[in-house]
Amino acid sequence: MYTASLYSMLVGVYLPGERRLFHECDIHFCAPVYIGDVLTVRGSVKEIDPRFSRIVLKAEIRNQDEVNFNVSGGDYM
Repeated sequence: MYTASLYSMLVGVYLPGERRLFHECDIHFCAPVYIGDVLTVRGSVKEIDPRFSRIVLKAEIRNQDEVNFNVSGGDYM
């Protein structure tokens, strides 16, 4: 579950603006994470809805060997 919390950090720390709300997240766990793995979180904006100040992100977490651990799609407001 530690890896899933990295998505919350992506939204809370790296998205601009105050009071960001992590509305929904759909996570697929693709591989186990081991002690000593160096993880990188990458995200991209897939959709912007200015009427509701809403964006949809696609994010993924990979290790030092570029193994994809999980993929997330989610709503953020």
